[in-house]
Amino acid sequence: MQFSPSGKKLLTIGADEHNSIAVYDWANQQILCSVKGGLNKVYDASWYSDTEFMTADAKLVQFHKIAGKSIVSTKGALGKDRGKLQEHRSCCFAFEKNDMN
Repeated sequence: MQFSPSGKKLLTIGADEHNSIAVYDWANQQILCSVKGGLNKVYDASWYSDTEFMTADAKLVQFHKIAGKSIVSTKGALGKDRGKLQEHRSCCFAFEKNDMN
């Protein structure tokens, strides 16, 4: 579980067969949005802003954006031409927002 930077949202990763990802308005006890995380166990998650976060699992990293009641996910670019494929046990953002472009 991870709180968003403002502390208003709570990100959870389920231990179900889909490794479901959910974002809650924890103060009002309401689920805001959710998405299936995939077949691989998700080891870590890290918020970038109150609407963007990333997850790391055994085979990939994914970047997620909250869009209304949906979560839009993009796989990180890894593999043969981008470096050695390895298991990801943790993740964090280590740069400013303008460095992402």
